[in-house]
Amino acid sequence: MRIIRCRLNRLIKTSICATLLISLVYVISLVVITVKENQCSNEESLHFIEDLCEDYKSHRVEGRLCEAICESKDIIFQKCANYRGGKVVLLAQCNGRCQEGKNVKAVIKTKRWEGHHFEPLNLGTHGNKSLTADSLKIAKTLMNDLIYSTTKVNMGSIKDIFEKLWEMDFTSFVKSARYPGADNVVIESLWKLLNQDEYLFMSVNKDSHFIPKIYGTCGGVYVMEYAPSGENLNSSPSIFTAKKGGWVERASIALQILDICQSLDIDFHEPLHFCDVRKKTLD
Repeated sequence: MRIIRCRLNRLIKTSICATLLISLVYVISLVVITVKENQCSNEESLHFIEDLCEDYKSHRVEGRLCEAICESKDIIFQKCANYRGGKVVLLAQCNGRCQEGKNVKAVIKTKRWEGHHFEPLNLGTHGNKSLTADSLKIAKTLMNDLIYSTTKVNMGSIKDIFEKLWEMDFTSFVKSARYPGADNVVIESLWKLLNQDEYLFMSVNKDSHFIPKIYGTCGGVYVMEYAPSGENLNSSPSIFTAKKGGWVERASIALQILDICQSLDIDFHEPLHFCDVRKKTLD
């Protein structure tokens, strides 16, 4: 009986060890696959820029910075930061087009649409591809409903929507366009932007001093201010070795953070919560 019990105990222990080992291998494999899926390559990102520019040249997308990205090359891709997990995030150099007279770093962003439910407006058009009056009314209603459901802000007219959220005059742009159906292309481009919560939030609240600036757009892609993590907050300097300027700057940043916290509590229509705030995600 003792021999049988001993063998059973060994068998149970062996089974448990084997199960744990298999589980560990599975978890490690899953982590490796996830890491690979969330990596990006510069080659893949360059293809993304090429596809965007092909859409621009074929009059499928519009935006204030399309020309800077695709023709004058004033916005130059540098490296990819993230290309999966729901977002495309690329780092770029912006020469004189994001801040007048300055060469600054910028971030190119959009949603990775594969796997996301997105319905184009597919509005009715005339024979020359321009939108009908009814289609413009439908677009205005749908955009206002989307904006209000997300931000509780009512924008009003199509003109107001474009001035606030696209920063270009809709009527002037369509009149100056050299191809038919420009109004439809513009509406669809803005619709794709409005279906991205980050873009919508930053556009509606762009007057808040702590919201990163949006420099412009191209189709469903937006170019925004590069906001690196603060090196002054990374470590606690010694009171004996820290430079006076360093302490002053750190104190200023701390006060700004308190201002932001107060603004988030008072100025927005509902509570906001910070998620995944780490140095790695801020770089």
